[in-house]
Parts: sequence; C-alpha cells; structure tokens
Amino acid sequence: MLGVAAIVLLAQTALTSIVPVIAPFARALGIAEWQMGLVISVAALCIVLTGPRWGRAAQRWGPKRVLAVSLGNGILAMVAFALVAQAGLAGALSVLTVVGGLIASRGVWFGLSEAALVPTAQTYVASLTDSREARVRGMASIGAAQGVSMLIGPAAGGLLGGISLMAPVWASPGLLAAALLIVLIGLPARRGAATDPTARVSPLDRRVLPYLVVSFGMFTVLGFVDILIGFVAQDRLGQSPERTALTTGLALVAAGVGLVLSQTVIVRLRSWSPRGLMLVGAIVAALGFAGLVPDLGAVGIFGGVFLAGIGMGMASPGAISGATLVVGRAEQGSIAGLIAAVNALTIIVAPLLATVLYGFAPAVPLLLGTAAALAIAGFVWASPRLRRDGAAHAGEAVDPALAQAGLAQDGGDPGGAGAAVD
Repeated sequence: MLGVAAIVLLAQTALTSIVPVIAPFARALGIAEWQMGLVISVAALCIVLTGPRWGRAAQRWGPKRVLAVSLGNGILAMVAFALVAQAGLAGALSVLTVVGGLIASRGVWFGLSEAALVPTAQTYVASLTDSREARVRGMASIGAAQGVSMLIGPAAGGLLGGISLMAPVWASPGLLAAALLIVLIGLPARRGAATDPTARVSPLDRRVLPYLVVSFGMFTVLGFVDILIGFVAQDRLGQSPERTALTTGLALVAAGVGLVLSQTVIVRLRSWSPRGLMLVGAIVAALGFAGLVPDLGAVGIFGGVFLAGIGMGMASPGAISGATLVVGRAEQGSIAGLIAAVNALTIIVAPLLATVLYGFAPAVPLLLGTAAALAIAGFVWASPRLRRDGAAHAGEAVDPALAQAGLAQDGGDPGGAGAAVD
C-alpha cells in the first residue's frame, strides 16, 4: 500500500500546488470568480461521469495499467493548461479564449484523467484488507497521503507563486511525471486480474446510501474552504496577489496539518468505528468553519482551517471505510468509483455556489458551511442504519460470503436497490 500512497501523494500535490494561485491568477487574467469556479466544476463533472467506470476498470485490469493511462494523460493536460495560462498572462489570448482553454485542458482533459486516481487507490486497499481496523487504517493511509499533499502542495505553490504565478502551474506536470515513474517501476504489475468479477453498486443501495450522504456533505464543506480561502485572505488582509498566494498556501498547509494529524494520530489512538469517526469529525469541522465567520484576521483564518482539516481527516476515512465494509469484493471497485463520483459532485456544486454567495455577501457561504457540517453530525447521530452498522462493525471483520451476497448488515435484504454484475 506504500507505493499507492506515494502515487496519491505526488498526484494530489500536483493538484494542490496550484490552489494558492487560483484567486490571484483569476484576477490577474481578468476572470470572474465564478468562471474560475466553472473550470473546477467541469473537472468534477468528468469525475462524476467516469469515476465508477474507472473503479471497475481498476478492479478488472489492475491499478498499474489504469494509473499509467491516467497519469500519462494528466501530464499532457496540465502542460496544455500551463500553455494556455501563460499565453493569457502575456495578453496573447482574449479572456474568453483563455476561459475556454482552461475549461478544455484543466476541466475536461485533466478531469477525465484525475477521475481514476482515488478509486484505483481505494480498490487496491480494499483488495488487501478484510477486517474493520485494517480497512479503516488502509483508507486512512490514502487520506493521509492526500493530507500530506495539502501540506507540501500549498506550501510549495505559495512559495513558488510568490515568485511567479506560473511557477506552480509548470511544476504540476513534473510531479505527475514522478508519480507515473513510480507506477511504471515500483507498482506490482497485477493487483486484481482481468477475470476478477465486478459488480455495479447503485447510489440508492440502502447499504451504502448513508455513507454517500455523509461523504457528499463533508466534501461540500471542504469545497467551500478550498475555493473561498484565497478570496477571504485577500479581502480581509488586503494583500497583493503574490502575497495572497503565499498566505493561502500557508492556510491550506494548516488544514493539511490538521488532516494529517487526525489520520496518522487520532484515528490510531483507539479502535474507532466508522460511525464514530464521522460523528466526531463533522462536529470538529463545524467548529472550524464557524471560526472563519467572524473577521479575526490571520489567526482566525489559520485556526479555522486547521480545525476543519482535523474534522475532515476523521470523517472522510470513516465514510469510505464504512461503505467498503458493507459490500463484497466484487463490488469494491464500483463503490470506490461511486464514492469518488459523489465527492466530485460536490466540487461541481461547491465552487459555483460558494463563489456566487460570496459575491453576494462574504459571510453567507461561511455560515452555510457551518450549518452543513452540523447537519451532517445530526444525520450520523440519528441514522438507524449507521447505528446498526456501528454495532456490526464492533466485530473484527465482515463476512465476505455474506457481503458478496449483498446481505452484510442488511437483515437479509440483498442490497436494497441492488447491484448489477458486469
């Protein structure tokens, strides 16, 4: 699992290193906030449409082939993105042409490539783990890799962005190339064979629906933080575009510290159930988001995102591991892709909604994020299915035979909405 975690780390660092320059980059190009949000939302739409297919492909063909194709295309897409951005800053392209180019390269092309990354990593972990504790820790290792990327990426992006807005953009394809090198040299050739059975899981399947609801809600809150933090920093602190890039990078580093702390320390302090992680994580995230509502200067910004990172670092592996524990091996690729698609759906909604509301009144999306996290905590506490699953997960493992038949923790009902075998 170490090799896959390293691949996720590099690929996600390539993504997060650009975040600190999004806000100043948009304003330097004369692009409206919602137009930059649209670029991100289009990429997320591509993940929604193709994530489940990538998850099943990873299970059928093995992660090495899927990741090689994904990362190779991602490198080409980010080179195209950098070329469009460079031309836009030089004034060689109109604003409309730049927006179209960014949507085509960073939105569609890179979005289709990015869609394979996390589902493939989660499918790999699920194929190696059966017990609750091992599954939670395996999924947390992927989350920790993403969390470390939130440390390295924004820090590097902020520092490079302080020199030139284009520096982190050009660094991104280089990081993806390093990830591709690990895939080609260090990843085992096969984890799952072409003959492995695969099955589709419906998003309405009663076994997994509550976990998808929690994951959707938490990633919506995270999407609000990611897209707004640069604008909040620039508007409250009155900084230059380059200084804003540095401050935004450091704020996202604080979020990454919280995420890594939760997934490498807090998750391992005790034998958490998925439900416990989701409940406590949502409450902590709500506290963090609430800290962003008043203008407390840089301290409020850094403290708020730090708590939000801790909360996300607990709730996310709880939702992912809980969903994978109640389905069988044939369904692991599908559920991994489905989770990625649901999370990406939030990136379609969150950037546009957050930036539109921020333009109307800066406090509104921050209050909405706080309310959303509290609503998630209430849902986890009240859901009868999550209560039953929490009791069932007190056992060390889910019976693969029962899970394969769609009966695990479901009282004999084969999967609610059911699953279709490919």
